Amino acid sequence: MKTLWQGNNPVLIGAGFAVMQSIMFAFMALFVKLATEIHHPVQAMFFRSFVCLILCALALYGMGKLHMLKKANLRHQMIRGLVGSIGMVLTFFALKMLPLSEIQSLLFAAPIFVVLLSYPLLKEKVGLYRSAAALAGFCGILLIIQPGAISSFVGGMVGLAAAFFHALIMIILRWLGRSEEPFVTVFYFSLISSALALPALPFFFSMPGLYSLFLLLMIGVCAFALQICLTKSYTYADASIIAPITYLNMLWALLLDFFVWGFIPGHMVGAGAAIIITSNFVIIMRESRKKKRPKPEVGA
Repeated sequence: MKTLWQGNNPVLIGAGFAVMQSIMFAFMALFVKLATEIHHPVQAMFFRSFVCLILCALALYGMGKLHMLKKANLRHQMIRGLVGSIGMVLTFFALKMLPLSEIQSLLFAAPIFVVLLSYPLLKEKVGLYRSAAALAGFCGILLIIQPGAISSFVGGMVGLAAAFFHALIMIILRWLGRSEEPFVTVFYFSLISSALALPALPFFFSMPGLYSLFLLLMIGVCAFALQICLTKSYTYADASIIAPITYLNMLWALLLDFFVWGFIPGHMVGAGAAIIITSNFVIIMRESRKKKRPKPEVGA
């Protein structure tokens, strides 16, 4: 075990962190859904953001990196924080209205939206395979959100809007680059989302009991742990290895839906989710091949 963690098998270590990240995401979604059965999603959003903000500040202090907060590009962080906050509140509202497995199926549509938006927003060339995969994935989305297939059509549209904003976050990160320390980005995102939720909080706040306070706090703890695992996973392994592991989110969502609420998704939702996941695999494989192509030498 010691040899493994010293780096002889970095892919396995990265995959392990990716699995932990998917588990943390599933439990964060569970705590959000349970908390929003008692409290308004805006209150859940504030607790998630504020708890994560405190934990990020402590982590940066512990790593001796608090000074990096001054070096961050505040304009870029504001853009990312605003878009991320909209995506978060939409996700929380969708979790209030939909079972975990249904909202997870819709969130998987984010990479498909990235492909659809890459050319108009980033002027990136989108090949035939990725275009076909995105089109197939969009058909999967239509299967899920049709009335009668999903638990709530309104919830489905909110979940789809959340996936769209998740895609915008991915595009913003491509546009801005990944030069910032991950914890600095999470710190500013948590700060901005806390600041945005705070003015609305008095209108939606309800006093939590011990049980619901535990749920609200755990949303932030899981969000912070998720970020650590995500950052570590990409440190040890390539995105082409890590990205497919995120589809374990669907497995955890199905298990939690069944054991907590006794819910099993309908056939159309299952079929749509399968199409979306398959489409994402094609997109990931094409992205991976594109990145592995050697760059032509200049001036040879």
